[in-house]
Amino acid sequence: MRSRLIELTFSKGWLYNFQRRHNLKSGRTQGEAGSACAASVDKGRVELRARIVDYEAKDVYNLDEIALYYCKPPSENISAEPISGRKSDKKRRTVTVAGNADGSEQLPLLFVGSAVKPR
Repeated sequence: MRSRLIELTFSKGWLYNFQRRHNLKSGRTQGEAGSACAASVDKGRVELRARIVDYEAKDVYNLDEIALYYCKPPSENISAEPISGRKSDKKRRTVTVAGNADGSEQLPLLFVGSAVKPR
């Protein structure tokens, strides 16, 4: 039995014209961008490379943490009327992602909660 679903794709131009025809605006309701000094980043990279030069790539790991806000509403909206800001829900979990420099090993995701007595 063949599927009757049609895969729809829309270009950015189509979305722009649709918004213009229906007087819709897209925008952010909240958010702030942060940046780091490029010179400081370059200096840190040089120092890091000097520290790990004696190790093999399979023995060098990187771990990043990500804040997962699982109850947060989207930060971008499309609306015909201005959208008032609202207090952002702070419910979150921290997720860690880790792997070694040569890509031969990726550690399982680690989810970190904030409960005093987790169940």
